[in-house]
Amino acid sequence: MLVTTPARHQPQETSVTHLPHRGRPLAVLASLALGATVLLGFAPSAQAIPLQGQFVVQTSFGTTGGAACTLTTDTSDSYETAFAAGAARSGSFSSTATAEDSGDAADDTALAAKASGRVQALEAGGSLRSLTLSASLSASMVAAQGLATSCDSSASTLVGTQTIFTLARPGWLTLRGSVSRSTEAELQLSSAASQQGAFAMSVGLKYDQTRRFFLAAGTYQVLGTFELEVESPQVAGDPTSAAGAGSMSLTFTAAGDAVAATAGSGRSLLSLDGALSCGARSVAGAFVGKAGRVRSAAFFVNGRRAKVVRAPHRGDDVVLRGLSPVADTTVTAVLTMRKGRPKTVTRSYVSCA
Repeated sequence: MLVTTPARHQPQETSVTHLPHRGRPLAVLASLALGATVLLGFAPSAQAIPLQGQFVVQTSFGTTGGAACTLTTDTSDSYETAFAAGAARSGSFSSTATAEDSGDAADDTALAAKASGRVQALEAGGSLRSLTLSASLSASMVAAQGLATSCDSSASTLVGTQTIFTLARPGWLTLRGSVSRSTEAELQLSSAASQQGAFAMSVGLKYDQTRRFFLAAGTYQVLGTFELEVESPQVAGDPTSAAGAGSMSLTFTAAGDAVAATAGSGRSLLSLDGALSCGARSVAGAFVGKAGRVRSAAFFVNGRRAKVVRAPHRGDDVVLRGLSPVADTTVTAVLTMRKGRPKTVTRSYVSCA
């Protein structure tokens, strides 16, 4: 189901579907080099800034239980890099460590963690076009003394991004997420503090979902993470290993724009515009090619007949008026041919607000 946040409801802080965090919260990303907005500071909202982002892949281990519990042979690491529009970045780490109790030579825990991920962003027409982030994560531990160990240890992995982008026009940002059960995923989106109609929301992703948000033109920040952690078992049967994966994508469609190219068997005879006229609440098209073969054309807007054109010729224009400003629009034309079977033409558009 699509969840929409109309422009008239901004400014308003929206929080949706928070996931419980067993270990480190999303703020862990802010403790890394990419996390502080000092690195990626917002430009004034009147300026369109090029898309810029930071990407991180991290493995880490920890142990507690007193001064006697320490980590040895710890190979955990963090990969951090900047990226711009069009440049894909990827990274991978496979790390191990041992948690030892210096007061008991037999009390040790072998820890392992693996993380890999990829990020890419694209721009078009001065606006974000798409941002994708994917991750594959795993962690495990083997305690020599099982539940009797004196050291409470953990193996953690993280893949994340902080990206700042500009929207030159108002429109719809669509979030699609797919996350396995053992992986925690969260996305935070906020507008520049100096921007009118400030917007902020947080989404905890579970399994497969799609959400959609209407945003004003301006500058925005996205903070997205995938995390997986395994901790020392507290009771028999607690998991000592986990593996997971996830992906999230943001795609932007300006208000009134078509979501795809014209489709249908009659698209060589009728062309529908690439966007609605939001001000006029209309959409236009033109007959092209060998349109003289068409006896009549019936136009439907969201399934309801809106207009019939008889005996069209190449170059004839058609305008459908009275469209809803707050509903997505699908235009379908059924072309009755002078010879042969009818042909269809279809194009869909996002709403203007």
